[in-house]
Amino acid sequence: MPNIKPYIQKPIYDFYSQGPKGIILKRAVYQITSEPNVWQLIIGDYDKNLNKLDIYNVTNNNDREKILATVGVTLYSFFSKKHYTMVYAKGSTRARTRLYQMGISMILDEYITDFDVYG
Repeated sequence: MPNIKPYIQKPIYDFYSQGPKGIILKRAVYQITSEPNVWQLIIGDYDKNLNKLDIYNVTNNNDREKILATVGVTLYSFFSKKHYTMVYAKGSTRARTRLYQMGISMILDEYITDFDVYG
C-alpha cells in the first residue's frame, strides 16, 4: 500500500488595509507546524498576480489596530474549526514582533475572556 499523507488545508483569510497608501490586500494564513496541534499564524501583503505573500513589506497605511482586530476575528473562525490547538505568531523581524506585541497588548482585553494568551 502506498504511503499517502493526508492533505492539510491551510486556513486562509483575505482582507484589505485601507489608508493613505491606498487599498492593499492582506492575507492571514494558518500553517500547521511539525508540533502536533500547533499552528503558525503568518500575516502579510498578498499579491494576487504573483500569488505571493510578502511578510517583509512595511505598509504603513495607518490602520495597524484595525488590521490586528481583523486578524483577531480570524482567530474565532480558525478555532471554531480547529479545537484544542495552539496558534503562535511571530513577526518577520524583531521590530515587527515588537510592533505586534504592542498592538496586541492594546486589544488584549477583548480576547482574554475567549482565549488563553501567552507571551
